[in-house]
Amino acid sequence: MEVGQLIYIYLLILINIDTYLSHRILYTYMNFSKRLLDKSNYWIDKINDVYILLFKIDSKGVGSISTKNKTMNAIEKTVQNWHTILKEKDISGLDKLLADKPIFYSPVVPEPQEGKNLTTMYLTAAFKVLGPTIHYTRELLSERDAFLEFTADINGVTINGVDMIHCDADGRISDFKVMVRPLPAIEALKKQMRRELVRLARTSQQT
Repeated sequence: MEVGQLIYIYLLILINIDTYLSHRILYTYMNFSKRLLDKSNYWIDKINDVYILLFKIDSKGVGSISTKNKTMNAIEKTVQNWHTILKEKDISGLDKLLADKPIFYSPVVPEPQEGKNLTTMYLTAAFKVLGPTIHYTRELLSERDAFLEFTADINGVTINGVDMIHCDADGRISDFKVMVRPLPAIEALKKQMRRELVRLARTSQQT
């Protein structure tokens, strides 16, 4: 079996995996195949067909998944509502945006935070710590998932991170994971988040 044929089959296997990882794998395989195989090869044309079907690359090289037979209304609505909360600085909107039993994965706490109360508390703390300087630079959406890359600043330390959001059929967030780099940013974020979480806990006990 030709290498090009193997790549083509691999693309077909991944065609329904709507994740950032699959996008990078496909893009890497596309570049690899162009270097390895002759451009007149039959399988190069087939790979091109699949690649064009899946992705549209804009001038910045940012990929967005093209879902021919799928609607993206749920996740688009979720992301729009999330941006509205940040823009209007109204964290009360989380009550409608979050599912009944969401899970939050913090970049500085190893254990998943399960439940609406904990997820709301962590997102509220993150909003307080990162909200004033957060700026989203790239977005990748699929049917139920969103990958939102952002930058922010904490006391002069530049943070680069990704919000990984999964929603249910109604557009409510059921899974929210935050990834952050580099190490100084993680340390600065951990310090500020701990302080804000303690403050929120004390406020909650008083009310």
